[in-house]
Amino acid sequence: MITCTTILKSREDSREPFERLLKALVRNVREHEPGTTLFQLVRSQTAPLTYLVIEQYVDNDALAFHSRTDYLKATVPEMLTYLEEEPKLDSFDPVE
Repeated sequence: MITCTTILKSREDSREPFERLLKALVRNVREHEPGTTLFQLVRSQTAPLTYLVIEQYVDNDALAFHSRTDYLKATVPEMLTYLEEEPKLDSFDPVE
């Protein structure tokens, strides 16, 4: 299992289109990626322009599949135009 997180900070004037775009990505991932066991967008309770994407993949193949999808490739460039700062990505392995 691989867990990935991305912290995203939307610009004030871009909150609605940003959320609409990311909600569409979440729907696509959930519909088309059986190897993705979790793909969720959440918003900070204390900083309402700060979001966290939480992703879990069954293995490296599922993560690689996600990275190659046309809908992800179409989403990222547009998403970047809505952000206040660069996304902060991290990946985690289970501790057993």
